[in-house]
Amino acid sequence: MQSFLSERIVIGGGVLNRKCLYPMIREQTLSILNGYIRSDSLTSESMGTYISESLWGSNAGIIGAGYLAQLAAEEHVESES
Repeated sequence: MQSFLSERIVIGGGVLNRKCLYPMIREQTLSILNGYIRSDSLTSESMGTYISESLWGSNAGIIGAGYLAQLAAEEHVESES
């Protein structure tokens, strides 16, 4: 059976500069999953690394958008050759 569980969830941006939100997000994620998905990544001990803050903080959105634009441009160049 193939697993579709992501390796990590990285979040960031203006509101998430409030570090106190991360423990609440992790706790709510575990609560919502309610044991439905069983993985070593989805335990209360491992959630700190599974759901973590972006290294780019408030700039995460613009850096991610720039990266996606770069990938699209490279794909376009490859498809033309």
